[in-house]
Amino acid sequence: MTSQQQRAELQRRIWAIANDVRGAVDGWDFKQYVLGTLFYRFISENFANYIEGGDDSVDYAALSDAVITPDIREDAIKTKGYFIYPSQLFVTVAQNAVSVRQSHLEIDPVSRHRVHDEHHAHYGERHDRPAPQAALLLPGT
Repeated sequence: MTSQQQRAELQRRIWAIANDVRGAVDGWDFKQYVLGTLFYRFISENFANYIEGGDDSVDYAALSDAVITPDIREDAIKTKGYFIYPSQLFVTVAQNAVSVRQSHLEIDPVSRHRVHDEHHAHYGERHDRPAPQAALLLPGT
């Protein structure tokens, strides 16, 4: 099998997996979710690396939000242009999602459809208005 055939096979498998994972979710919504999630993970990791400053003894994600002073927050906003509390980092949110799933606190199917229907009733099926995105603390907020 040539490298071009291998690449085509890999793309086919990735597409099949993506279709399986997204289920009944519209492709546009799924793309927005995935790209938003990837961006959120990138800025979270970038911010944690900035705060840790290469010091392996510091784990920003493990810190309590209470240790963050206004000076730390303001300095980060001036330097990075944004700020993320430790509890709001991608890794922390992902860990909390896993623990919630493990405790079987999932939305029942009836509620899931109601939330989906309310989303489309508010934002429209044609996506003429974007769905709300996660907020970051920016200067002046």
